[in-house]
Amino acid sequence: MPSAELFRLADDHLEVVLCDGAASFRAHRELYRLPETAYHVSRGPNALHAELHDFIQSCKTPGATILKLHITVEWRRLLHICVGRQDVAWGDIMLLLNDAGISSAEMLAFRDAEYDDIFPWLYYAKRLDVLRKLCRRAKKQVDVKLAPADIRAACHLASADTQRIVASSL
Repeated sequence: MPSAELFRLADDHLEVVLCDGAASFRAHRELYRLPETAYHVSRGPNALHAELHDFIQSCKTPGATILKLHITVEWRRLLHICVGRQDVAWGDIMLLLNDAGISSAEMLAFRDAEYDDIFPWLYYAKRLDVLRKLCRRAKKQVDVKLAPADIRAACHLASADTQRIVASSL
C-alpha cells in the first residue's frame, strides 16, 4: 500500500522528485529549486525501488495532478532502475554498458571489481555520453509504467562526492 506521503505528493504538486538520499536531494534542489514539499527522500538505500512502485500506483488514483516525475539517484540505484529490479547482476551491467557504448575490451579491467567502481571511471574519463544514455534508459523504464497516467519522467544521476547532478535524461 502506498504511503500517505506519496499520495500527498501526487495530489499537491505538478512536479515531484523522488531522491535516493540526502546528497541527491541537495543536488536536485540546488539546480531546480522546487518547493521542499515536492520532494520525497527514500527511507533507506534499498527502499527506492519499492517506493517508486508505490508512487506509480499513487499516480494512477483519481485526482492525482502530477505531470512530471523527477527521479534523482546515485549510481547503484540508477542501475536498479535501468534493469527494472532490485537485484543487479554483472551480466545486466555488461549489457547496459555495452548498449550505452562501452566495449567489452574496456570492461575487462572491471571483471573482478565491484560495479560501484565503474562510475568513477566513467565520470573522470569524461564518458558523460554513457551516463546520459543510462539516464535515458532509466527514464524509458519509468515512462512505460507511467504512460497510463499520462505522466512524464526525468532521470538525473547525482554524485555523492560533488553533490551535483552529473548526467540527466533531459
